[in-house]
Amino acid sequence: MQKGRVTAVVTDKNIFETDLVVDAAGVAGRKVANMVGLDLPMRPIFSEAMITEAYPPLFNQMVGHAKGLFYGRQTAHGSFFWGGFVGTEQFIYREGKPSFHYIGPTISRMVIDFFPVLKDLNVIRMWSGLIAQMSDAIPVLGFTEEVPGFVFTTGFCGHGFGLAPVIGRLISELILDCKTSIPIHDFCYGRLHKDSGNECSCQGNAACTTVTAVCPNKREWLKSI
Repeated sequence: MQKGRVTAVVTDKNIFETDLVVDAAGVAGRKVANMVGLDLPMRPIFSEAMITEAYPPLFNQMVGHAKGLFYGRQTAHGSFFWGGFVGTEQFIYREGKPSFHYIGPTISRMVIDFFPVLKDLNVIRMWSGLIAQMSDAIPVLGFTEEVPGFVFTTGFCGHGFGLAPVIGRLISELILDCKTSIPIHDFCYGRLHKDSGNECSCQGNAACTTVTAVCPNKREWLKSI
């Protein structure tokens, strides 16, 4: 950074000069924000999902518990995808390390409580990973007035894969045209600061004036391709 704005990305192998950086680092999004002097109320949350063997068609809809205890759907192949949050993932430790071995069986028991017909269905594989959980459970999107050239696209709280296509389009619109086809101001970084009037979209606020070197130049560059 120079004079408070993005000028380059420094790695262990090279320095890449740029006037724009997109923070799409998932659970590392907070660490990336810290590199430019910003912070996010974000923490990693452990999640687990499982795939079952095939079963005759039961329902087409994606279903989920209102408290997030489990969610899932049946695939066209017939297998079920189930995931969920037990609620104690961050609090139970054994020998100083988080104890997660009980999460899969707990999700399974909750699914069987609602769908007892599936009680003899076998789980054929499982997946575990970390989710970037925001304090208010919604992501952070867009430019920030504090650091011109820095764009947030992080904190999706477990919905990143599903939202990726539309988010990718909106952020590209924001960078190239200084506006988005769908309003995203409710997801701005400024919402995290009390009495802040900051908005994500650069059009119509101070963020636009500080990134005008980005948007028009990118539009002209596209015309030359």
